[in-house]
Amino acid sequence: MTIYGDEIDSALEAINEAGGPVVLRFEQPGERDPVSQEETGGLVLTMNRRAVILPPGKSRDFEPGSLVGRDVVECWVAAKGAPYTPGKGWQLIAGGKTRTVFWQYELAPDGAPILWKLYAEA
Repeated sequence: MTIYGDEIDSALEAINEAGGPVVLRFEQPGERDPVSQEETGGLVLTMNRRAVILPPGKSRDFEPGSLVGRDVVECWVAAKGAPYTPGKGWQLIAGGKTRTVFWQYELAPDGAPILWKLYAEA
């Protein structure tokens, strides 16, 4: 048990109240057999979660690699009960639009994740 159990529960409750449904998906292609021309293996991970999606903060406008003029969103996802940890390359599907995660931050002060902050671009 973590000492941050109350914070984990509070993050989940707040995001469930204020957030909307999102799908987080990761596809890893399999290997292609050059003789048979068939693809074998591969991996598809999918999570249906609730998240709060916001425009990125204004402070990001003044950093190198500015987000100005790009279709980028900031997404907060509660970690409690999630079977996987999303990261770079995952797809964020919300409101009929698919975006690709290019940055991820995990809030986990004692090693147990509380929530994830993702930046995703269409």
